[in-house]
Amino acid sequence: MTDQLHRRPALLRWWRTEQSELSLEDLAQSAGVSRATMHNWETGQTDGPSLQQLAVLDDRLGAGEVLHDLYVALRTPDALNATPKWWRNFQGESRPCWAWLRVAGTQPGAARIDAGPFRLDCEVPAGEGVFAQAYAFASNPAVTVEFDRAGWVDFGYGVLPAAIGAGVIDAVKYAVIGSRDRPDHALVEASRTWMPSITEFGGPDRWFDTIRRRFGRRVEVARHFVTTSARTVVSTGVDVSKADASREAVPRHWGGDRYRRLRVARGFSLADLAQLASEQDPDLSAVTKDHLHRLEHGSTPRVPQLVERLDMALGADGRTCTAEVTTVQDVERGVEITFPPYWIGPVWVQFLQSGRATEHRARLVWSPWHKNLKLCDGVVVTTRRSEPSNAPLRIDLTAGWSVRAGVGVHPRAVDVNEGWGLLSRDVAFDTLTHYFKVLEAAFRNSPDGSRT
Repeated sequence: MTDQLHRRPALLRWWRTEQSELSLEDLAQSAGVSRATMHNWETGQTDGPSLQQLAVLDDRLGAGEVLHDLYVALRTPDALNATPKWWRNFQGESRPCWAWLRVAGTQPGAARIDAGPFRLDCEVPAGEGVFAQAYAFASNPAVTVEFDRAGWVDFGYGVLPAAIGAGVIDAVKYAVIGSRDRPDHALVEASRTWMPSITEFGGPDRWFDTIRRRFGRRVEVARHFVTTSARTVVSTGVDVSKADASREAVPRHWGGDRYRRLRVARGFSLADLAQLASEQDPDLSAVTKDHLHRLEHGSTPRVPQLVERLDMALGADGRTCTAEVTTVQDVERGVEITFPPYWIGPVWVQFLQSGRATEHRARLVWSPWHKNLKLCDGVVVTTRRSEPSNAPLRIDLTAGWSVRAGVGVHPRAVDVNEGWGLLSRDVAFDTLTHYFKVLEAAFRNSPDGSRT
């Protein structure tokens, strides 16, 4: 494996020597440390920089967040289990972003990346893997990566250097719109006239050039497609009445040593992780180094939402905990569930038949989206929260049903994250207009792009 994609000290040194003209003294002065300390960081003789120092180094080296995010991502395989499927809801202002795909074992693999109506199929070499580079994003829907076998995916921001040490695929150039095994019906249907089919574009290696020629500076043509598409509002339902169901409790969180392994793999000190966890929700009591030390050695400190905040701080996307929330409030014709405001990632709902139910149906409403379900007693469904928010998930229920809910990966949950419908044509228009703006930015920022 390329050294800078294997060892953090080598990554720091490679970035300074190959991607900048800064001396050890220059960079050390920027980080507020001695030349000897900087040398030790680059040779691995001491622990690396703190997260605050790493952010300073990233900025001084002009890395545009890439160095910071790669540094954190390098040792993911040391602490997270390889799985076939990974997700990410990118956050904040739309900007360049990337995914780093690695497969388990010594043989190459294949992966499919879905982002709304767009799909990218790629080969994944063994070892250093491959990067997919995009130039804009929407927070919802999530970017989904599915391997043909188990692997790992890390996500980050910025534009990767061409000489990073692994292949880099331009997602803007090679993504397609086409049929999928499990299509996002609402977005695919709404984009049929917004973006012509991949067949019309002449193949996956030519669609970007075709769009550029067709639209050019006349963005009103594309906006007309968006307006036309908004007339189609698709609402889909899911039958989960035959799914495996149980009222048994689920594991709450990882054991202590696994937290330590993931913290070390991320390059975080106890102080770094305590600060990151506390920043998730400043209204809750702070997480301290002592809390983390005790957790890593097998005890569970009584700190509100400790494991939930740690999961977000560690970038684990719900893999470290399955935690129940207590904020389920009865409302007219159903319930409203409020999840922690900082939580981004998987949430789950369990439906419990508490009496003689006349109907086995429910409607999920998470504005501007909605979805219908056919139920059985004890079934658990999971979807994703795409952005930090206080907006509740509303569930319309008939008599005889109650719910439990929580955050994290639930081992028995049925995934209902795809195929939600938009609540109205006006909402559809606003949503697709937003996606079009993201697409414009992707074209504009791509190396092959032209002004639109």
